[in-house]
Amino acid sequence: MEEKTPNNQPNKMPDYDNEKRFVLFPKKNQTNPKAPTHEGTITIDGKEWEMSAWAKTSKNGNEFLSGSIKEPFKKKSEEPPF
Repeated sequence: MEEKTPNNQPNKMPDYDNEKRFVLFPKKNQTNPKAPTHEGTITIDGKEWEMSAWAKTSKNGNEFLSGSIKEPFKKKSEEPPF
């Protein structure tokens, strides 16, 4: 049965706002020790950015993530070689 609001209107869930929220996923089968250990995306002002993070350990033994944000990689369009 559909849930109703006090004024007897269908209770619709608001659209999810992904603005200024991010997600990072651990990379699997990583072979390059300098490559990021986690990758993901973030949306800022309606534009999606790529995020990279590295799992590190401080001198005191505390684990943390260090990361960067950059514009998504765009492949150049195929151009003729001449």
